[in-house]
Amino acid sequence: MLFLDLARAFDTVCHESLLDKLSCIGFRLSSVNWFRTYLTNRRQVTIVGDSVSGELQIKCGVPQGSILGPLLFIVYINDISRNCAFTTPYIYADDTALLAHGTNKQEIEWKLQCDIDNLKYWFEQNKLSLNCSKTKAMLVCGRRSRYKQDVLNINIGSDPVECVDEMKYLGVLVDRHLTFEHHINNLCSKISSRTGILWRVRSFINTNLSITLYNSLIFPHMLYANFILDGSSKVLIDKLIVHQNNALRAVLFTDCRTPRVKLYADTGVDPLDVSMKKTLVKIVYKGLHDIGAPVYNGMFNFTNSSRDLRSNDLLLAAVPKVNTKFGEHNMAYRGPVYWNSLPFHIKSCPSFECFKTAIKKYDGF
Repeated sequence: MLFLDLARAFDTVCHESLLDKLSCIGFRLSSVNWFRTYLTNRRQVTIVGDSVSGELQIKCGVPQGSILGPLLFIVYINDISRNCAFTTPYIYADDTALLAHGTNKQEIEWKLQCDIDNLKYWFEQNKLSLNCSKTKAMLVCGRRSRYKQDVLNINIGSDPVECVDEMKYLGVLVDRHLTFEHHINNLCSKISSRTGILWRVRSFINTNLSITLYNSLIFPHMLYANFILDGSSKVLIDKLIVHQNNALRAVLFTDCRTPRVKLYADTGVDPLDVSMKKTLVKIVYKGLHDIGAPVYNGMFNFTNSSRDLRSNDLLLAAVPKVNTKFGEHNMAYRGPVYWNSLPFHIKSCPSFECFKTAIKKYDGF
């Protein structure tokens, strides 16, 4: 993997190039002219104490802190994929990662190097610049792989790219063995500190308010990208569940002797391992019905057979064949397994909203 970092990405967008790209993707002339007035003739000043600088016209960049800013930037770099012949780009605003796979390290290096050379030229043409010191590479492999100690040798021009063992991408600490151990440890620390806050204020608030605080301070951290952690080791997941139990004890103002089942029953909260599975089957539903992100639409499919099999009427998802335990931790494998365990009346929900309501009440995981 190659994690790209753009220097001052939003501030260096060329207005004329952006307007041309809006025209190319189908915007009418009147709409393009509206965006032209939105982007041009903007001015800025700097205030330090009582001193105010003179006005300076902004000649490039998209307004930050607005809804349109990230959307316009996405339009600006959307054609980056045309320059990636050997890798798959994953883009979220200015966070871009290139993913290449191969049977050996040399093949991966060659693919990444070819595409980064093309992208360097594309960035220069579009008046964007890569921050070489913050761009990182990572060789992802299993713990038992013969490449587990190797590093990727990638260069941007004459500057070598540092190869790291872990990298924070979109709020998740990704490590080269995909164990997510450091991410889970960080998550445990956040939950622990917020549980401490809950204990300190618990004697002054009622249970309903403490549940609200749990949903505001702790639950979002446990919910974010939790389906990725589903494939982590049971030891790490149990560690997170212990911290969740401690937080719920603070919510109910009870001691460690309270059974785990009662904690979840009294608060109406799902255990973390159950929440992960419910999140994953929601993604599977979207993938099976082609209403999710494109990467999921091709990942999950219904079983199809030319023969008149009973499984064709049960809405079963195709489970990919895996040869290792490492493969069983992949969401492409675990998702269909969880999906196939659902009752038919849930799998046959006609809409995603209906499915979300049904899966929220489901207690079979």
